[in-house]
Amino acid sequence: MILLDNQSTVDLFCDKKLVSQIHEVDDTMTVKGNGGLLTTNKKAFLKNYGMVWFHPQAITNILSLKNVQEKFQVTFDSDTNNAFVVHKPNGDQLRFNMH
Repeated sequence: MILLDNQSTVDLFCDKKLVSQIHEVDDTMTVKGNGGLLTTNKKAFLKNYGMVWFHPQAITNILSLKNVQEKFQVTFDSDTNNAFVVHKPNGDQLRFNMH
């Protein structure tokens, strides 16, 4: 599962099956959430998206709405299914339904 989070400012993944090229970087990133503080110095590559932060103990896989809308058009469909729709350049649409 990947969540599109409108409150997050970073992309953070925990499932190594969804990413590749996991590697250490010189910088660190710390997030504060329901589970407390989590610091990582690892990044990974998410296909068709780019680099994301990685920590195997993160609660879930998160894409920041702020970052996604910088790469793709994003619309919100409140009439049909309360979903954020990411419009990819090839015409495909990814739906992120509310949880």
